[in-house]
Amino acid sequence: MNRKQIIVIAILMFGCLNAIAQKEVDFPQLEKVSPWSVSLEGSVYQKGFLTNIHSIGSYDDIVYCPENSSAILGGIGVDYTFNRANKLSYVLSAGLDLKPVLYINESEKGLEVTRMSESSLFRNTCYSPFISFAVQYRNTIANNENWFYNLKGGMRFSYYDGYVDAGCSGIDPFTRDTMSFSVDGNGNKFNLFPNLMFSVGTSYNTSIGMFGLNLIANISIPYLNESEFWFKFKDSEFYGNYYLTGNYLGLSLTYSPKR
Repeated sequence: MNRKQIIVIAILMFGCLNAIAQKEVDFPQLEKVSPWSVSLEGSVYQKGFLTNIHSIGSYDDIVYCPENSSAILGGIGVDYTFNRANKLSYVLSAGLDLKPVLYINESEKGLEVTRMSESSLFRNTCYSPFISFAVQYRNTIANNENWFYNLKGGMRFSYYDGYVDAGCSGIDPFTRDTMSFSVDGNGNKFNLFPNLMFSVGTSYNTSIGMFGLNLIANISIPYLNESEFWFKFKDSEFYGNYYLTGNYLGLSLTYSPKR
């Protein structure tokens, strides 16, 4: 664990202790809202990127490599909020997330460069479930009796049992030219991924419970995927490094019932 992670955890622990120590209730109308809530999150992940590309054999010119796409995935979770009726609180969460481990999407640019037909395009949207646990420190601001705004910051730990070993290929039905792309993730050194989380949101208290909407920024401390890739088109063959950060922006919908 590096110094940055230790500092973040220390700040979270200090904030949690402050939240627990509060005795006065800041928002009495929230005492009837359950500390339990369910959440549904949609996320747009940062594109992966290819680096250190080298040709194999006598082909020195790398004319074309496949392109990466932003993965749009999501997850579900259960949250428990300590001291919900106070300005300072903290939230413990557990959930199941779908995260990308490989996201390659051939585009029209590939058709122009390779002169292959559209039916030869290949796509690989490899993703896997991650179990996650999070602790967040929250500061709540009341606008009126029903509307509330909050700022949250914390850490999420995502667990993935496996490694990346995937590939895809396309064959032009007319010219019989072949493109193929594969990655080998045996070099991945992590199964437990720590992430920094920051969010800003609003919630509305109704007669049936509290509904919330939050904008989330997630920063993965180690990259989600560090692999070697191989790409082959006709007689040209290249290799290099494939990186997928795991960073994303997301929207989360939450609901807390009345007690």
